[in-house]
Amino acid sequence: GIFNKMEGLSTGSLVWILNGQCAGKYTLQVLDINDTGPKTVITISDGEYYFTDCILTQNVNRFIETNTLQIYSSFLLKNYHTVNQKLILTEIATIRGNHNSKIGNPQKIDTMATTRDTKPTNSMTGDSGICPISALTPYNKWTIKVRVAFKSELNSYQRDGKKNDIFKMDLVDNSGDIRCTVYKDDAVRLYSQFEEGGVYYISRGSVKSIQKRYTSSNLKYEMVLNSSTTVEASPDDDLPYAAWNFTYLDRVHALPKDEVIDAVGIVEVGEVSTINTRAGKQLDKLEITLVDDSEAPIELTLWGQNAHKFKDSVSSQTIVGFKNLKVGEFMNKKQLSAGFDTRWEINPDVKKAKEIEAWVASKDSGELKTISQKVSYTSSGSTAFKNLQTVYDEELGRNGNYGSFWCNASITNIKHEGATLMYQACPSSTCQKKVEEQSGGFYCPKCDQTYPDFEYRYLLGMFIADHTASMFVSAFNDQGKIILGVPAEVVNESQKNDDIRFKRHFLEASFKTWNFRIFAKEDTYDGNTRVKYRIDEVKPLNLVQDSNRLIEEINKLM
Repeated sequence: GIFNKMEGLSTGSLVWILNGQCAGKYTLQVLDINDTGPKTVITISDGEYYFTDCILTQNVNRFIETNTLQIYSSFLLKNYHTVNQKLILTEIATIRGNHNSKIGNPQKIDTMATTRDTKPTNSMTGDSGICPISALTPYNKWTIKVRVAFKSELNSYQRDGKKNDIFKMDLVDNSGDIRCTVYKDDAVRLYSQFEEGGVYYISRGSVKSIQKRYTSSNLKYEMVLNSSTTVEASPDDDLPYAAWNFTYLDRVHALPKDEVIDAVGIVEVGEVSTINTRAGKQLDKLEITLVDDSEAPIELTLWGQNAHKFKDSVSSQTIVGFKNLKVGEFMNKKQLSAGFDTRWEINPDVKKAKEIEAWVASKDSGELKTISQKVSYTSSGSTAFKNLQTVYDEELGRNGNYGSFWCNASITNIKHEGATLMYQACPSSTCQKKVEEQSGGFYCPKCDQTYPDFEYRYLLGMFIADHTASMFVSAFNDQGKIILGVPAEVVNESQKNDDIRFKRHFLEASFKTWNFRIFAKEDTYDGNTRVKYRIDEVKPLNLVQDSNRLIEEINKLM
């Protein structure tokens, strides 16, 4: 089938869903709802075919009961199974607005025996017949389109007195990553068909639960290629080089030992040294300092060949993303360590790296050096929920005791009368420094370039309060857009031309309650030292999660 981008349905997917060929996630449309019997039965369409015997579980039926899912609604089918020629829908998501009629001219599928020469389009990748990595299980047939993020050497091992070959790869697509291993004759046959960084279609192989003792990753499954595996190179270059799941460094202290994380930050690179192991062998090590925009630096150690490889290729003040770092602890201080599964990428092309680049641009070299030298700090701040009075009582942010916390609080006042609300920023997404107006344009000192225009970015100050205390906090552009609901240029336009509308922006944002993640850190200016509180994340209230959290806290007191 051809993917219908205009309407968004996963055309042709029903055939493969019903035949169990690929457990992907597909966008479908509701054509009919019958809720007169003991179970709700709906008819669904992929734009090319429709199927009438779809039974909803209680988890899905609630969308019918609340009128969220209606006739002609489209939705993302996430989990399902088949029983006695019926399709059981167990999980759906991303309900879209109703259409006025059915999409396409779908034909009825009478049984699950319908076959098809071409495979459905997967709405995640846009490729015909492609299963995303996240949908792979030991039970489904698949073809995947992946990038080889890492490829090992062709190594040998001995078993039963016989020499065998082996190599490993890390495969990545837009949904995630998976470790792939190839053994014996298959390793010799397939090794030359893959190049690190290349994109390939791979069909047929085995997927199995990962053996944790042989890897430090958090993945659930691993892949083994075998004699039936086919490989075809793709000319496309539309996949990421890594599947990142970054952890803020100020959260590492709260993680358990041996937890595996991804991290990105600016590095200070030390010198390679040699230590003697307990086994009497010598081992090279490299200690670096990693710091991100949470301003909570941490020590990271690389070993052996990785130590030399990193030292030779990466200089200080470089932004580096790390995959599969292990959390360790020494003298009550959390550290990070690189293992044989660890990979790194200089200046990864991801949003988090660009945020760090903008943060680095806002600091001078002296400030960055001072931040990086505070590796020995012990943070009692955490990402746990705290009330505001507890933050004051614990003196979070003072005397090197800085870190982040979550709070449930209401905005009581956003300073806007005579206050600085925004600044004129460099339009480059990787800079965002303040520009200077000059004849002929706007000059950015960091980029050393004059632009014809600029971008307004928020720089807000506001009071928040909970039932225990109030606090003055700052908020920058991303958080300001969530709080005020409009970009900074809209507020600027109102300020110039419509005073009533300008004041309404702040009035409507006041007395709204949010979950805030706030970073607390002591700051000295003009001889005066005080703690500054910065909003790093804003989330709407989740009454179920908040209630469960409060119940847990109550239970701890009993």
